[in-house]
Amino acid sequence: MLTELSRVAARIILVSPPSAPPNRAWDPDEAKAFAVDHGIDASVERDFALAIREARSIRGTVLVTGSFHTVGDALAEMGESTL
Repeated sequence: MLTELSRVAARIILVSPPSAPPNRAWDPDEAKAFAVDHGIDASVERDFALAIREARSIRGTVLVTGSFHTVGDALAEMGESTL
């Protein structure tokens, strides 16, 4: 997925959602290592709220991908209803 997204994304921020159960959460550092190995520019942000603020500060469309945890946490952080 990172390979495909890197073709259209101006910036990639890797983060782990706070609501993800520890036994199901991914390690953004592993994704970063994959990105580096494949020449993809990506950054890791440990603070989920900061990652959302950073992404929103960039002009253009923000695409949030990942699990329901990631998308739900992002919507909540932006003050949107998660239904």
